[in-house]
Amino acid sequence: MNSKPALENILKLCDRLCDAHQQNLPHSDLTDQEQANLAEAGSLLKENLPPSALLLMSLFFHRRVQGNYDTWRGGAIISLLYRAGIPRTESLSLLSPSSALRQGSWLRSSVEPSQHDPLDAWFDVTPKALQWLQGIPVESTGLPAHAPKPYLNEEDLLWDLYAWRQLCIRRAETLFDEGAHPSALQEARQQARRKLFSIRARIQSTENGRALGIEKFRRNHKLGQDHLLIILHLLFSELLEAEPFLSGLECLRLISETRNDLFRKRQLFSRQGLLHRSKIVQADSRLGKELAATLSLADWAAGQVLLGVRGLPRIQDTDLGGHIEDEA
Repeated sequence: MNSKPALENILKLCDRLCDAHQQNLPHSDLTDQEQANLAEAGSLLKENLPPSALLLMSLFFHRRVQGNYDTWRGGAIISLLYRAGIPRTESLSLLSPSSALRQGSWLRSSVEPSQHDPLDAWFDVTPKALQWLQGIPVESTGLPAHAPKPYLNEEDLLWDLYAWRQLCIRRAETLFDEGAHPSALQEARQQARRKLFSIRARIQSTENGRALGIEKFRRNHKLGQDHLLIILHLLFSELLEAEPFLSGLECLRLISETRNDLFRKRQLFSRQGLLHRSKIVQADSRLGKELAATLSLADWAAGQVLLGVRGLPRIQDTDLGGHIEDEA
């Protein structure tokens, strides 16, 4: 997409739809402004695809930005599009085997012979669609001018994740700074998002990238972006800052992109939350309040995250500074 603001507007729309889906809110049509943003994006992309198709691929793009690389079931896609006011029959047509998205190599799918296509099929977006959404010509046969740089090793990835964590800390500081200008918060959010997308792109371009320790750990435990950020925050705080124990409230602020997230994401720290149930994170809640609990990363979890690291990690100013300067 040739306009960064246009892409950011579409990502905000996807944020709203995904929040509504998680909270099981009734479906609602797109607002006039959201329809205008979608139309603007479509005009910039210069492809003869309906707005519903653009929204569908944008939702896949949004999942990638959020760090989710899993395939998506057809029925779940239709349910989410319905919350945007798109008729379910239209969504079925978008995902059907004869649709322009599947025939034109925008979507790839897999389905068992005994299952219904498209409701039971698993879908993923193609690199062609991701390039198109970023404004990279899809007819190009070579790599983009700024092709993602593969990771050299586990340490290279860990330092990049450290830089992402630092940007999220900066975002949290700006979010809860009463004197911060809205433009400063928007820039802090965008920097964190861009860094995460860059990391996902580099992992994808790395040979056997899915075999990297942190990637295997994320998939094995079905961790989302927020879970991963909490784990990394605890890990780096312990290893680099000699602070092995952090409060749940600090971690909640770290993963919040908006102040409303304080209400939406607090359940991640409950005893029924994934991190507690899997014993990845240990909590000392002597005061009886979950968010006041002292959190630490379990030693076995830290060992699995660092499983692929060979030898002692390099802790040098040049290692840290290079990554941070990239986002300055």
